[in-house]
Amino acid sequence: MKKTFSNWLSQDLQRWFRNLAGGLASLFMFFVISVAICSGLLYILKALWFTYTATPIGQHFVIHFSSHADAIERLLSHRLFLLSLYVNAMAVRTCLIGGLIGRLFFLVRYLHEYRGFWGRMLFWGLPCACFTAYITNVYYDLDWIPALLLSVISTLILLNPCIRLISGLFPEIKTIWVSISSFVQKG
Repeated sequence: MKKTFSNWLSQDLQRWFRNLAGGLASLFMFFVISVAICSGLLYILKALWFTYTATPIGQHFVIHFSSHADAIERLLSHRLFLLSLYVNAMAVRTCLIGGLIGRLFFLVRYLHEYRGFWGRMLFWGLPCACFTAYITNVYYDLDWIPALLLSVISTLILLNPCIRLISGLFPEIKTIWVSISSFVQKG
């Protein structure tokens, strides 16, 4: 049976939508886990902070290190679940955009696929976490360190599912170029 263009297109679209559905399901699962972990850590931090400030040493800390205490109070004054949701959503967007740019320009192949955990975190996790922390810092008026810590946790969990999703959906630019040039040559 001769393979027609419509059969080829139909099979490729089906494969693309299967990759999309599987990747989104995986990403959603990791997103929920990441939101739960970040929210849990923030609520534990809030309980520990209020317990600490009720002690004499905690009151001494608040008096003598008021800038640090104000930063912690500013962090804990937000709705913690919504803060966690926002940071994770921003981490997903940052990782997807970074993964798309990296996929198109061969960076995923060389700086992600053949690297270990620490290599991936150095080349991908750290820049994505810093960008996410910067946006969180601007939007929520947090200090740099709490925003970065939240962003690092989110990025650690969400980076690989985002890059796997992008790698399954988009080709590298060389693949696009070869396909276009072979199509033009065939006439």
